[in-house]
Amino acid sequence: MIIAVFQGGHSSGGYSIKIARINEKENSVEVFVKETSPSPLSGVTDALTQPYHIVKTKRVDKEVIFKR
Repeated sequence: MIIAVFQGGHSSGGYSIKIARINEKENSVEVFVKETSPSPLSGVTDALTQPYHIVKTKRVDKEVIFKR
């Protein structure tokens, strides 16, 4: 099973998204997602970015719930 999270497009660097952990419960799979953004005073690259994170895990037939 593939689980993927995407943050969308940004006009600069300094953004990130990651799957922090995955918890399998009796009837569902919880995917905890961590997003970060640059602080207003931080130096970032001047480039278009599209942060994402993709992981492969064992196949389960349960509801997948994304949490922040």
